[in-house]
Amino acid sequence: PAKKGAVIRPNWHLGVQSVQVRTAPVWDAQQKIFKFWDCAATPPDLHAAGKPCTGYYESRDGLHWFQPALGQIAYERWPQNNYISLIADGRHLRADYVVFDPTDPDPSRRYKCALPPIGFAVSPDGRQWKMLPEGPTIPSGDEANFSFDEKAGLFILTVKRGGPHGRAVHLETSNNFQTWTHHGLMFHADDRDQELGRRTIRARFANPALQPLVANEPSRYNVDVYNMGVF
Repeated sequence: PAKKGAVIRPNWHLGVQSVQVRTAPVWDAQQKIFKFWDCAATPPDLHAAGKPCTGYYESRDGLHWFQPALGQIAYERWPQNNYISLIADGRHLRADYVVFDPTDPDPSRRYKCALPPIGFAVSPDGRQWKMLPEGPTIPSGDEANFSFDEKAGLFILTVKRGGPHGRAVHLETSNNFQTWTHHGLMFHADDRDQELGRRTIRARFANPALQPLVANEPSRYNVDVYNMGVF
């Protein structure tokens, strides 16, 4: 492999600060393009208006990415934008956790999206999405990661729930995208992590080259697990 540097950058002109992904880019063999969903693409003014959205990109080589004009979000500052926004019960939702399932016999369900704790959605192309009315809801905090093991026919969803030291990772799997098996708590911080965390904070305070911290409340020190992407 040869390093190429950044191939997708945030839209700084709109106040977007970063690019983030919660699922791997996928290769659509029929269309012969890569597809990618950026969960940090919402400009601050759209977010304040209650219209969170996902940035959608396509590429034929994985290096040169394009932002198709999708026409899903009316936005004066960028009318021809690449934003995807699902609407469920009048509420705008991001399509962050996406997988491609070429094994589904129904072409309208080849792309699948998990939206814990709200539900699930499907799409024929990764652009236009439809919420599924049936099926369970999977409890989760504000983070999850979603992947599909095509060989095993297994959907893998890691979600944020509680553990011994706060946030932790729980696992849900399904082989039909309808019924889900809860495998319980699978990964969490332990007492050793708490010890190492305090050691890191002490070293941070002792380093004169770093900007001084504005607050220090040892009673609130805690190390936990924010999310876990499994592919």
